[in-house]
Amino acid sequence: MDRQLSHGQIQQLLGAFALDALEPDEEQMVAEHLRRCPSCAAEVADHHQVAAMLANAGGDAPSGLWDQIA
Repeated sequence: MDRQLSHGQIQQLLGAFALDALEPDEEQMVAEHLRRCPSCAAEVADHHQVAAMLANAGGDAPSGLWDQIA
C-alpha cells in the first residue's frame, strides 16, 4: 500500500466504509485513520446508526437513497 489519502479524501470514503463498500486497501487506510481521528470515527458511528435504523425500518428504502449515501 504505497498510496496515502488526505483527511478530505478519507472523509469522502466514510459512508462507503460504514457500509463495507470499500476495496480492501482503502478500507485499511480508513480504519487506520479512524484510530487517530475522533471526528471521523464519530461520523462513521453515525453512519452505522442510520444504516441500522434503515435496515430495521420494515419497509423499502426510498428510490435512490443508497446512491445518495454512497
